[in-house]
Amino acid sequence: MLGVRLDGLAAQRERMAFTVRFTDLGQDWVLNLEHGALTWVAGRGDPSAVATLTLAKEALAAAVSGERALEEAIEAGAVQVEGDLAALRRLLGWIEAPAPIFAVVEPKPGWDL
Repeated sequence: MLGVRLDGLAAQRERMAFTVRFTDLGQDWVLNLEHGALTWVAGRGDPSAVATLTLAKEALAAAVSGERALEEAIEAGAVQVEGDLAALRRLLGWIEAPAPIFAVVEPKPGWDL
């Protein structure tokens, strides 16, 4: 869901990776930003990551859904960040707010539904 909300044009010149450590799953994932796209790789961290985020899956779900801002979760201690916090803030700045309602498929004029 984060990749869909990324402003790829604004982030197209950046390249960075983050290790995301899920405390409740006991797994590390890599979040990679390159060429204006976010990708995930499950099951490993990245030793060259600019930062490591340690959090529970629910904290990430709350951030992605807009229920709780990631910055707020960091301040509350629900998310720990080790490394370049400024890089994480840049990434968060390129994430656009989700549209609360949008048409998935709109009929073309003249379609007989």
